[in-house]
Amino acid sequence: MAYVDDANFLVSLEDVKPLLDAFKSNIEPFSLAMNTEKIWILTATNGHIILPQLRRESLTIYDFLLSAIIEYSREKVDSHITQPLEVATSLIVFGAPIGSHIYCNSFHRTTKL
Repeated sequence: MAYVDDANFLVSLEDVKPLLDAFKSNIEPFSLAMNTEKIWILTATNGHIILPQLRRESLTIYDFLLSAIIEYSREKVDSHITQPLEVATSLIVFGAPIGSHIYCNSFHRTTKL
């Protein structure tokens, strides 16, 4: 068993689930696995999750995105329990901040290179 590490995808909301499904089906024959506790689905950078609004605007896209988050983006609550995780603030990709202007400036001011 092994893990794929440091893969990043920028896709439309309706493509998140099909992309992750395809990625999973392509790595499984090689005995690779996706670690759902390290997969973050970043939907916004302003701190506000988009699922409630998306549910009102497009139930189809909401369903695709929610099912992707439930299956692939999970955070550990305790040693035996995980819960779905929609990231709506920021994240670090290859040491670089992805997020709001304020977050990126703060990251650069506080990070020692």
